[in-house]
Amino acid sequence: MTPHQHLVATNFAVRCKKVSKQSKINLVMQEIKRRKIKDDLRSSLEQSIDQRVTRYLEINHQWIIGNHYFAAASAECIELYRDGYFIGAVMMSQAVNEGIIKFIGINRDTSHFLR
Repeated sequence: MTPHQHLVATNFAVRCKKVSKQSKINLVMQEIKRRKIKDDLRSSLEQSIDQRVTRYLEINHQWIIGNHYFAAASAECIELYRDGYFIGAVMMSQAVNEGIIKFIGINRDTSHFLR
């Protein structure tokens, strides 16, 4: 048992001492569900990891300065595509493009281009 697993088991045992028998059963059932969901998520990630890496490597994305305008939103587009959420990636990319166009239009004297 790893130190983390021991800590989780100890915390779980302490929580169980303070509650009734029915509450203990509910806590155990909740912990079983939590572990099942965790295992399912881990399995799903492990099955799709190669596809995600391939998708990430196939895109030729533009690097944006971190903590700058649109950096987080642009990174989210890449992550959505990498994780297989293609429609979400398209929608997010469109929103970022609109934001960039509006930002340029407001901060530059290019209003004649946006008519």
